[in-house]
Amino acid sequence: MPAVRVIASNRTLTDDLLRDATPPSAYRWSEAGEDADLTILIVPHVPDRAARERLTTLRARDYANLFLFSQEDHPIAWAPGVFTSMDARRASPLVAGGFYLPAHHSGPHRAGRLLDDLARRGPAAEHLWCFAGSVNTYPALRGQILALPRHRAFVRDTSGWNAEGAARSPELVSRAVGEHTRIIGSARFVLAPRGVGPSSIRLFEAMRAGRAPVIISDAWLPPPFVDWDACSVRVPEDRVADIPAILREREADAAALGRRAREVWEQRFSPQNAIHHLVACCLELQERRPSVLGRVRCAATAWPRRETLWRLKLLWRAERGHHRESTATCRT
Repeated sequence: MPAVRVIASNRTLTDDLLRDATPPSAYRWSEAGEDADLTILIVPHVPDRAARERLTTLRARDYANLFLFSQEDHPIAWAPGVFTSMDARRASPLVAGGFYLPAHHSGPHRAGRLLDDLARRGPAAEHLWCFAGSVNTYPALRGQILALPRHRAFVRDTSGWNAEGAARSPELVSRAVGEHTRIIGSARFVLAPRGVGPSSIRLFEAMRAGRAPVIISDAWLPPPFVDWDACSVRVPEDRVADIPAILREREADAAALGRRAREVWEQRFSPQNAIHHLVACCLELQERRPSVLGRVRCAATAWPRRETLWRLKLLWRAERGHHRESTATCRT
């Protein structure tokens, strides 16, 4: 039975992944000081200086079995792993599509519980399809959705949402979360167009709510072990104008697609099973026996890209902001 180690490089992400997980059966957690058969680094969005472990704590021999899990919109695939928004056109045999760990699903606003309630209630008939999201994250595609006819549809552009103001008003956040889940629950199909990255959190929200997701992203790399044709509808980006007609033709399938989507979410992406799905993906990648040379090539193709430099710039800014905050605290 393989021994698996998760590098807790970010407290929030690690807690979200492990808090409600069922005990593993196909593998075991490695003991302290043991050489793990599989090591998974959870890539943080920003540096977490209070994290229990960091990349720098790894030993040289740990890198031979190291895999990444990244939810970034522009991931740096410097090692094999699972990437939520990896561009399928750039994917290599050493990477797999991933999923999201939405913090607001398990946080105080309990969006996850609201989505679970929708799944128990079953499909609604108020609207045929819906979309609620920021058009600004990918205007070329989402702007077309905003312009579609609204017959039996509900569309809301949330570009004006002020995250900083919402953070100071928990009541405002709770109302927004409740309204968002109500919109999802009002339709048979939930549109999940790509945003800044090829993936969309709407896909996994629709699955959790038991609604049929409509995936609109030519560059999306699907997570493995799922028959996506049985639980979703895929629409090419150049056929956005045909979405109302396509969904009218598939309306009779909506309930079955939604039920299957919920089943897949429970098996693969729920808080109880997400870590097991992640480990299974990494073990499957490990069976492809990525060599040292293959890992070097993986890193060599990742670092020179524009997205990599953009991501490093954000991390540098985050580090500077943390340093200034710490300095100000010391002076106070």
